[in-house]
Parts: sequence; C-alpha cells; structure tokens
Amino acid sequence: MIMIFVAILTSTDCGVFSAGMDLKEGALVRQSEDVDILSKMDDPFHEEMKTVTKPIISAITGSLMAGGMMLTLHSDLRVGLKGKKVGKTEVKIGHGSPWAAPGLWMIPNHY
Repeated sequence: MIMIFVAILTSTDCGVFSAGMDLKEGALVRQSEDVDILSKMDDPFHEEMKTVTKPIISAITGSLMAGGMMLTLHSDLRVGLKGKKVGKTEVKIGHGSPWAAPGLWMIPNHY
C-alpha cells in the first residue's frame, strides 16, 4: 500500500515551473476557427486540486507563466527562489486574468 502525505509540484530540469498555454496555438485557433481557445479547453486538473485532502506544495525553482501561476494559486503552500520570473502572458492576446487577483495578496511587497 502506498501512502501519500504531501504532493510537491516542482520545476523541470530546464528551469521552468510551468509555461502555461501555448499562445501561438491560441492565436492560430482564433484565426482559423474564430473562437477563443479557452472556450475549447476542459482542464479539470485545477478543479481536482481543490478536492485533494493532502497538502499540495509548489516548489517554484523555475519561472512560471499564466497557467503555471494558476497552478501555484491552487496549491496550499508556495515556496519560491528569488529572481524567478512570474507573468500573465494571456494579456498579449487580449485575455484578462481576474483569477490572478488573489496572487497579489500572496506576494510579499519587498524585493
């Protein structure tokens, strides 16, 4: 029997925690099908994270963008290394990010 006490999400060897969605693919879908790619996506992983009873830790040892930021917001604990890049790249294609607002309250005000 395997017992899990905690889940730890961490970066890949290339130093990226999560790059999020491919914005070029999103632009191609918009151009070819005239729909927003987000309307075609069904990502239950973020919903499932809310039901996990064990602590989820995001060990941010690499940069994270967009969907990666959302992953960390759904985690119970976020630990990051100084100097890592965090961003909301969806704004480049006209998407807002109201779900990211709570992240502003989780980030320290000092550098």
